[in-house]
Parts: sequence; structure tokens; C-alpha cells
Amino acid sequence: MVDAVAIPPPSRWDEPFDSRMTDTAVAEVLTLAPFNGIDPQGFPAPLTLSAIIKNDARLLEVNTGAILIREGDFDTSVYFVLEGQLQVVLGKEVMVEARGGVQMPRRGPLAALAQLWRNRRVPEVRGMSSNTAATKVAADISEGSRQRLYFKNVEKVLECYPVTATLGVKDMFGESSALGRSPRSATVFAASPARLLEIRWQGFRDILKRDAELRDQVNAIYRQRALKTRLRASALFSHLSESELMEVADKTLFESYGNYDWNVGFKRQRAEKRRYRLRDEPMLAEEGHYTDGLIMLCAGFGWTTVIIPLPT
Repeated sequence: MVDAVAIPPPSRWDEPFDSRMTDTAVAEVLTLAPFNGIDPQGFPAPLTLSAIIKNDARLLEVNTGAILIREGDFDTSVYFVLEGQLQVVLGKEVMVEARGGVQMPRRGPLAALAQLWRNRRVPEVRGMSSNTAATKVAADISEGSRQRLYFKNVEKVLECYPVTATLGVKDMFGESSALGRSPRSATVFAASPARLLEIRWQGFRDILKRDAELRDQVNAIYRQRALKTRLRASALFSHLSESELMEVADKTLFESYGNYDWNVGFKRQRAEKRRYRLRDEPMLAEEGHYTDGLIMLCAGFGWTTVIIPLPT
């Protein structure tokens, strides 16, 4: 009889997203949509559905005006609305309102260059001290949430800035920029006291891998909310009318290739020869094959290799 090979847990499990995420909280989350529709049998140990939720998620309780995501920021969380109502607004000017009408000064080229010498040698490290500028600007300090910027006068924000969408119970947001490593395309804030589940992108990615229904839902949301914006930003499609852009969007496939953890081994791969870097990468298009569409990279990197036959 051969003993089963133990699979070690992911390295990120050395530091849970929120140590206060209890088994009771996990059990509650699994009774809520969309998680109550996911088959737990598709998640072999150690990446069981309950383990992913416990390690990679946290519950947030925020007050009216709390800002969950900010347009232009790079963030890696996906949010599910459990209670309350949220509003989506466009325009980076709206963040001036969150700072009490104070416009943040822009750094000059010398200040930006000086920042390079002050950066930490360890990547993606940031202090969470209460002395940082972000936490000085006041916040919603509800249990289970971190300090965050907020709008003191929600009525004024709704009056002055266009609301593009309203999010309620069972709605999801933040998935496109989290998985695509792109900046947030809008600002989302609480229009009432709200309760949310926040999942870091690694856990969300692992759930998508094993649940086709949620994966299809995410693709549909991307097509509805972000695909036309992405296409219009391209010089190739910027001149199209709304109806023409919709026709292109309707015939577009949104697919992911390769490993989203490419950044983890980036330095190691840089030191390798090119043929070794490419050995585990999927082929998107092959020289000599029939072309049946245009491929646009939304996030990540692609290699182009041209094979030139030697004369005989």
C-alpha cells in the first residue's frame, strides 16, 4: 500500500489575511452567496474551500462614507457585499473631498528620483504605523476593518460626482483589477453601514480555478463593466462608435494564460537563459498557423520568438 503524498500548504499561509477569522465566521460565509453554491468536493486538501476562506479572507464592517477602493490605486483584494449598499463614482477629483478639500501636492521629478534611494530593499513591504499620512486622515475604525479614508458628507459627493452604479447584497467588485494587476477604475464607498467579505487575490484565484460557475460569472462581470473601457483605451478601437464597440466586445473572448504568480520568481527567471524561462509558459500563437483573431495583452508579459531557418 502506497502512502499518500502530503502536499504542503501555500507559503502565504504563514501569515493569514486576518488572524481573527474564526471557524464560526468561516461557517457563516459558506452559507452566503456565492460560496453556498460552490461544491466543496472540488477543493482537495490542503486548499479546501473553508481553508481558503479562513486564511485568505476577512470580514469588514464599515460606516457610511467609508471608502473601500480608490480610483487609480493598485490593490489586490476582491470584495463581496454581505449587507448594506455601496456607490461607485468616477473621477480622481472625488478624493479631494475625502481629504477635506485639500489637494495633495504633486511631487516634482527630483522628489520622485529621491524616492528610489529611500525604497526598501525587500519588495512589497509597507509600514502600517498609525503615523502614516493615510491613517492621519481619519477613518472608519469599526471592528474587523482597518483604518480608511471616508467621505464626511455623502450627500455632497452624490450631488457633485456621477454615480455610475449601486452595489448591494450578493454583488462583487474589485475582481478585474485584482486579478489583472491593474489600477482601480473607480472609487467605491459605503452609502450606508455595510458588511463585506474581502478576499486577497491569491485565494480568489484558487477558488476560480476550481469553480467554473464563479469563473464564468467573473468573466461576465468583466465583459459588462470593464471590457468596453479597456477596448476604448486602445488606439486601435478608440475611434469606434458605441454600437461598433459593443459589437467588438460581444465577439471578444476573455481568457487567462500562465501562472499569476509570475512576479514571485521574476528575479530568478531573469538570471536564466531564455529557453529555460519559456519552458513552462503556454503558447498563445505559433508561427505558421492560421490566424483567426487579434490577441491583446490586458496584463502580464508576452514573449515573441521568430524562427529563421538556416540556408541548406
